[in-house]
Amino acid sequence: MILSNEYIAGFFDADGSIGVYARNNRKCYQVCVAIANSGKHGEIICKELKDRYGGTVTYCKNKKSSHRPVFWWRINGAYVVEHFILDIVNYSIIKKDQLKLCLEYIRNWKKFPKRKTEQQKEYAYKVTEELKLMKKAC
Repeated sequence: MILSNEYIAGFFDADGSIGVYARNNRKCYQVCVAIANSGKHGEIICKELKDRYGGTVTYCKNKKSSHRPVFWWRINGAYVVEHFILDIVNYSIIKKDQLKLCLEYIRNWKKFPKRKTEQQKEYAYKVTEELKLMKKAC
């Protein structure tokens, strides 16, 4: 199965998330994308996303035997997340602003020196907080 960028964008709008997360006690920040879905179709889609963009696919069985297992596809890091965003941003509806903010963040972050200053860390924190507000609004 080959997924179109339009389909991936719709799937992401429904079952995906994107964020900038602090690591090592705010010493560094990482951009992450995740998509979750259940059942056989969720597994197939997550595996196709992994084949296309890399990352990992994990699953967890639900405690209730009547529920299907949930599959998670995750990527992190500026290069692969930027590639993913560029593929779907023009087709996203619900999370377009989150994608654009993360793309702007990635492009700005690449310009910074390797050793981050407090000002750069504050910028990352500000983006993180802005994304949280956007997620609540969805």
